[in-house]
Amino acid sequence: MFAKYAFVATFPLFVVSFPSFGRQWEKILVPGGVCADGNPYHIFVSPKNPAKVTFDFMGGGACWNTATCYGPTPLTLAHPLPFPIEFEGFESDNPAHSPASDQTIVYFPYCTGDNHAGAHTATYFPNMKVHHKGKLNFEASLKLISEKKIIDFDIVEKFTMYGSSAGALGALMHTATVEPLLKPETDKIVIADAPGLHFGPQFWDKFSATYRQDLLAAMKRIGINAKENETNIAKYLPQMCQNLSGWRIGFLQGSYDAVMSLLFGNITGPDHHKAVFGEQGLAAATREESDNCSSWIAKSPMHTFLVFLPSTQFKAMSKTARDFTQDVIDGTDSKNYWDEH
Repeated sequence: MFAKYAFVATFPLFVVSFPSFGRQWEKILVPGGVCADGNPYHIFVSPKNPAKVTFDFMGGGACWNTATCYGPTPLTLAHPLPFPIEFEGFESDNPAHSPASDQTIVYFPYCTGDNHAGAHTATYFPNMKVHHKGKLNFEASLKLISEKKIIDFDIVEKFTMYGSSAGALGALMHTATVEPLLKPETDKIVIADAPGLHFGPQFWDKFSATYRQDLLAAMKRIGINAKENETNIAKYLPQMCQNLSGWRIGFLQGSYDAVMSLLFGNITGPDHHKAVFGEQGLAAATREESDNCSSWIAKSPMHTFLVFLPSTQFKAMSKTARDFTQDVIDGTDSKNYWDEH
């Protein structure tokens, strides 16, 4: 099943061998980092072109109580990963599959259940601790990456923040964290694969007050000034795009996204579709083709399009998800591609 094994040689912080579909990965312990269950946090680095770098934020649901964090109905991963989860999509080293095939990738596992935005420890019934510390993990990782010169930001010419699902929100929100390390002339890109952004009226009720505060604070840093119980986050995207005017930002979204509607968003698929194409939905927020934000919206219940190889070939209008992403990364096309009807 796995094509090769990778061994850590460059960074003597942690030594391990593990399987990979195509790339070779180095596993690095992040001092002070912690997964939801209290185990140490690691990142993974796949070195290629040092001047072209992608930060890859893993997705994978969310959790807000003992059942959804640890079971019997877990909706995210609360434990550390032994190796990156690859499905020959965006992380592939095959240029036919991924527009990032020649880039150095730093992979940030998702094991905190908080959209990479948390900064607190919760205690859920009966007495289960959950470390929602995704924000702190990224900040600690970035400090390590910078201080150890794992990435030399002085030579980076093209820099991409990519994330799927919960990772899409993480990639967007942490532009504010990483931008101070980037040179003004560095070509900066965000690819947000299925961030959702359209919810039902009960969406926020499941989260604790501290959880909501962490998420809202992380969004506010990039110009998304949403309030508690806000059902439409997409309406704040024009301000976010303006705040991040130095970035090219591409959104990929299934308008009937089953995960971001029924499973997490407390909204039906048809209502999600209406919201995406509504007056203040994702389509309207990215309609202006002269700005720095564009969107690719497929009329589909599919959730994420760049993780699995087959879904990279899904089309909105005439454009595949993979080719839309390539255009955004290269800066060759700022058009929107929507299948509304």
